[in-house]
Amino acid sequence: MIRSLACALVIALSPPGAPVPTRAAQTPAPPAAPAAPAAPQGTPPAAPAMNEEALQAIQKLQWLADGGWSTSARATGGGADERWLGGASNLLVGIGRTFRQNRVVFFEYLRIEARPDGLYYVAQLRGNPPIAFKMTKIDDSSVTFENPAHDNPKIITYRLEGRDTLIAELQGDEKGKPAAQRFTFQRQR
Repeated sequence: MIRSLACALVIALSPPGAPVPTRAAQTPAPPAAPAAPAAPQGTPPAAPAMNEEALQAIQKLQWLADGGWSTSARATGGGADERWLGGASNLLVGIGRTFRQNRVVFFEYLRIEARPDGLYYVAQLRGNPPIAFKMTKIDDSSVTFENPAHDNPKIITYRLEGRDTLIAELQGDEKGKPAAQRFTFQRQR
């Protein structure tokens, strides 16, 4: 009955000369073929192939995640610190903070990650878009990352001195002139 009324309504509202729907036009289409089974919920997408050299480099840098790092000025309410989390074969995650009078005046999210084309240091300052620096040199106690297209820094180097001292050096250009910063961190356990 409802189909008949709907058909009558379509005919009544159709412009003169329009084709008249038939009973076949009112028949619902057959159900579509069943879709291919979906991946189980919660299954992550397949990861791209990793660069073996980058994965080995991450393992060499696990010392960075062994405790936190603070400058000596942290004891007096200033200075800086970094905290790194390791344990993954392809990623170190960190945060850096700078303090004045026990207040955070600067922060950055950090990661060192293996990508298909190498190892990268990625800094995201104050939540701004990330800036990537590609590894150019590594040994058992130091690593250097570079991004020649970035102004400051262009080069970031971490160097472990002894067991408990970390030197972080940043080099670049500031207003067309060479600029450098050096941070001396002590391991905090």
